[in-house]
Amino acid sequence: MMAQDDTALDAQALDWIVRTGDPAFDDWPGFMAWMEADPTHAPRYHALSAAIDDGVASLRALQAGAVAPSIAKPARRAPQRIGRWAGGAIAASLAVVAGLSVYERRPQPYAVEAAPGAARTILLAEGSRIMLAGGSCVTIDRRDARIATLDRGEAMFVVAHDAADPFEVRVGETRLVDVGTAFDVKRTSDGMRVAVSEGAVDYDPGPNAIRMTAGQGVVATRGGVMRITVEATAVGSWREGRLAFENAP
Repeated sequence: MMAQDDTALDAQALDWIVRTGDPAFDDWPGFMAWMEADPTHAPRYHALSAAIDDGVASLRALQAGAVAPSIAKPARRAPQRIGRWAGGAIAASLAVVAGLSVYERRPQPYAVEAAPGAARTILLAEGSRIMLAGGSCVTIDRRDARIATLDRGEAMFVVAHDAADPFEVRVGETRLVDVGTAFDVKRTSDGMRVAVSEGAVDYDPGPNAIRMTAGQGVVATRGGVMRITVEATAVGSWREGRLAFENAP
């Protein structure tokens, strides 16, 4: 029974991968409803997506003559639970499109929005959380979930720190890089406001970087950047209220 259940889930996940890869796809509410319907759906969807990514990359390398078939590196092994059916389905889908899978047409960066008046929490696969205030929007790169762009509004970032792969938030041309952190970013009409509740954040890392620690922040406008002092425990206080959770890669 478990094998049958796994096979059925693989079929559903692969179907969504192909459907969302179509530029004309517009059933995002249906897709998110499926992702949130069961805790096993998102992990399986992302596992199959990763396996397809690796398969496409390997085929493209072979087609370009970058590696010889006899010495080609094996693609990252998909979880055993994916099963034989999924492996065959992936191979078939890749073969049909000659190494340029329909899946590749999906825009790799994708936007997540919170409806006005309703906060939303995004759980990233690498362990970080992004909490969006109502009416806010953030863009995440499917190929590198350690980079997020705040397009509008306000968001609280609780980062799973990795010194070798720091989490980066982009606001316009400005970059914020975590140093083991929980921090809030609000995009304004002429700049941004950053406040740190835990750890530290580097504003515009480089020779002139500004290091902010808990209880500190900056206000950046067209006129310049000003350091500010904040109440660490009050950072992100807008989060109080009802949250809608979703998983992201």
